[in-house]
Amino acid sequence: MAGVASADAIVVAAGSSARMGGADKLLISIDGRPLLGHTIAALASAPEVASIVVVTTADRRRVLEAGPWLPSDRAV
Repeated sequence: MAGVASADAIVVAAGSSARMGGADKLLISIDGRPLLGHTIAALASAPEVASIVVVTTADRRRVLEAGPWLPSDRAV
C-alpha cells in the first residue's frame, strides 16, 4: 500500500482587512475560536499536510503566536 502524499500548506494572512471595515477577519470569533484557528485546525488534521506556514506581518505574528488556539504539536 502506498504512503500518504505529503504537502505543505501556506495561509496568506497579511492583509489589512480593509473590506471588513478594519475588523481583523482572522481573529473574528466563530464558535469561540478565531477564523484563523479554524483554518489551522482543519489543515493540521489533514494527514497529507506536513507543515503549515502562515504569512503575515511582524505585528500580527506576535498576536497570533500568543493564541491559545494554536495546535500544541506545531512549531510557530
